[in-house]
Amino acid sequence: MVDCLHNKIHELSIIKRKSSDGFTLLELIVVFTVIAILSTMGIASFVSYSRNQTLVQAGSDLENTITLARSRALSQVVPAVCSGQVLNGYQVDINTLNNSYTLSVICLGTHSIQTTTLPANITFSSQTTASSIFYPVISSGATGGNTKIVLTGYSKTLTITIDNNGNIR
Repeated sequence: MVDCLHNKIHELSIIKRKSSDGFTLLELIVVFTVIAILSTMGIASFVSYSRNQTLVQAGSDLENTITLARSRALSQVVPAVCSGQVLNGYQVDINTLNNSYTLSVICLGTHSIQTTTLPANITFSSQTTASSIFYPVISSGATGGNTKIVLTGYSKTLTITIDNNGNIR
C-alpha cells in the first residue's frame, strides 16, 4: 500500500513538473507568428506614412519659397546683389526637367538666390501649368497667376494652386 501511494505521488510530481517546465512548441509558434504579423503591419504603415510625409514636406518647402518671393516683393527687400539698382520683383522658376525650383531676384538682371531640388522619387507632374511665378514690387498680384504646380511621388499627388493675386491654395 505504501509503495502504491509512493508511486502515485511520484506520478503526480512528474505531471506537475511537466506542466510547469515552460511553454509548448505550439504556444511559442503562435506567439511568434502573432508578433511577426503585427510587426509587418506596423512597418508597412510606417513606410507609407514616411513616403506621404516626404511628398507633403516637398510641397510645403515649395509653398514657403513662393511665399518668400511674394513677401520680399511686397516689402521691397533689396538684396546686396541689387544694391543701387531698381528692384523689379522676385521670381520662382520651376524646372520640370531637373525637378528643381529657383528663387531669383529681378533688378537689372536675374540673380539666383536659392535653388532647391525635390527629394528622390518626387517629381513635377506634366499637369504643372507654371514654369515661373513673378511677384512685382508694390503689387499684390503675380504674373503667371491662376496656375497649378503638381507634385507626384509614391503614387500620390499634391497640387499647389496660385491665383491671380498670388495667393497659394
